[in-house]
Amino acid sequence: MHKILILGAYGNFGKRIANALLKANIPIIINGRNEKKANDFANALEKDFDKSLFEIAIFDAEKDLDGFLKSNKVKVLINTCGPFQAKDYNIAQASIANWVHYIDLADGRDFVVNITSLDEEARTNKVSIISGASTVPGLSSAEIGRAHV
Repeated sequence: MHKILILGAYGNFGKRIANALLKANIPIIINGRNEKKANDFANALEKDFDKSLFEIAIFDAEKDLDGFLKSNKVKVLINTCGPFQAKDYNIAQASIANWVHYIDLADGRDFVVNITSLDEEARTNKVSIISGASTVPGLSSAEIGRAHV
């Protein structure tokens, strides 16, 4: 069964996303570099959700993501590992190369705007690349839209 990989799943936003997906019975993979934090989060989830809906994968996404994606059935990757302002697109590129849909919570304007440089490759591999799916861009866009009405 294909799963959703959440990078930084035991962080503030990752926890909320993980809980929402599990409430909808969508299987997830909890990722992070800190095994204790990941296990603590998984133990907390066991109180409310069927353990078969989630698993833990401890690895550094900046170094080991490509290998993980090659050996696991991941349909969607949600990247909550900010701040994005100083990041490159290696994680998004690994997702594309492995035919995995990509979503991040970036709120840095340049990061979000320039991810379009990956559009052609994403279309070729028939995957979606969504950047800026956090509250700041969403609320800002809503406010700008309201101001122009």
